[in-house]
Amino acid sequence: MMKLLTESLLVGIITLVIGSIIFNLSVNKVNKEKNKPSGINFAFFITGFILHLGLEFLGFNKWYSNKEYITGICRLNDLGEIKCKLF
Repeated sequence: MMKLLTESLLVGIITLVIGSIIFNLSVNKVNKEKNKPSGINFAFFITGFILHLGLEFLGFNKWYSNKEYITGICRLNDLGEIKCKLF
């Protein structure tokens, strides 16, 4: 459980940084602070945090990891001995 919370915090921080960079690049420089909503940084962080938790609980991370693992094995298999069936 602690690993999941740590991962979620990290994803939240990454979402906050990327969201802030994109927001700052897209807003007019003159009115940047005037037009910035007050809770936008918190919203960016919570979005990443909750999105990671939700995808983990829905099993998307496990599904995606298994799919990538099988794809990698199929690419490494030069002899064709293993039949690769992707999802």
